[in-house]
Amino acid sequence: MQVPAAGWIKDFVLKDDGFYRAVDWTKRAAEYLENKEYRYISPVINIRKEDRKVMELHSAALTNTLAIDTMEAIANSDKPGLDEVSSEESEDGSGSTLAALAKLLQLDPSTTMEDTCKAVSALLEERDSMQLKAGACQFEIVKMKADSIVTEALKEGKLMAWQHDTAFAQALNDPDGFARWLKTAPQVVPMGKLDYGPLPASPRPRSRAHELMGLSAEDIKKYGNI
Repeated sequence: MQVPAAGWIKDFVLKDDGFYRAVDWTKRAAEYLENKEYRYISPVINIRKEDRKVMELHSAALTNTLAIDTMEAIANSDKPGLDEVSSEESEDGSGSTLAALAKLLQLDPSTTMEDTCKAVSALLEERDSMQLKAGACQFEIVKMKADSIVTEALKEGKLMAWQHDTAFAQALNDPDGFARWLKTAPQVVPMGKLDYGPLPASPRPRSRAHELMGLSAEDIKKYGNI
């Protein structure tokens, strides 16, 4: 028994209410459809055993006995012009989700679904990598700002040296809040040169000769050193 092909599926078009196919019908099949001799297109799909998930469309056949209850009839369709619209969309690729995605990714219009998915995956990986780099750069900027604020606080005498690590952690967590605190914080460490006034003159030391001669410190001061 011969089972000739009725046509060839050229493209799929994704719309809001489902997948539509653009089919290049054979002359005989086109006559069958024109005469409404077949009502349905019955898809043959491969399903994964573990979760019953549809993995691929193997083929499709014209039939009057449908295995899927929710399929709509192609004969007496309430959507006139469906086949014509689908064909036009498949010709220029504007209605094809895959073609539109390939165009968006700047891929060749003939790129397969697998290669398109790989391109999308690569873009997602690149996005994640860029986000990590951006986060690292942002953290370095915050660290530099926190270090600058704490250094300024130390220079102004508003922090003691042993408070550096705690202050840095606070500035890292809330740099703006720490900067506001710095503006109103009192000085707790004296800064600059301390002025103690003139130093008292120290008495001239007595030597061994002075002791042997019986000269006191007052004598040395009064008469000078010998």
